[in-house]
Amino acid sequence: MLRRTWIDYEVDVHAGAEELGQLLGDLDGWPAWTPGLLRIERVDEGPVRVGLRFRMVVRLGKGPTLTLPCEVYTWEARRLEWGGGFVGGKVRHFFEIEPLGAEQSRVRQVEYATGVLALVAWPFEAHCHAHDRGWSDALVERFMGRAGSI
Repeated sequence: MLRRTWIDYEVDVHAGAEELGQLLGDLDGWPAWTPGLLRIERVDEGPVRVGLRFRMVVRLGKGPTLTLPCEVYTWEARRLEWGGGFVGGKVRHFFEIEPLGAEQSRVRQVEYATGVLALVAWPFEAHCHAHDRGWSDALVERFMGRAGSI
């Protein structure tokens, strides 16, 4: 199956893995620190868990507002994965947290599309990359003021 990766990027953040896991694991809090993410709309109620459905309302740069239906695929302390799509194509996005010390972690962020969505979304790939890179930059900036930050 065709696959196009929009971003596969790592950043070192001056925060412990547990603290980062709590921040990234707060689905409803994402819009407070994530550029371009306007809001999260829950489809399902209750705690975040595998199978939970939600919508992300995003604006990629100066483009239109998009509502993206999503589902949680993995929700663990050091790996969070969600995405959406339909038969013949999916978009997946995940964060992986690697502890580097008590107050230092590496966050890997990956987003890719498969099947027909890899073809249809190709013209928007640069916008997706810039949007996703903004998430990583926001994580670094959030913890920059700490002693020893990079």
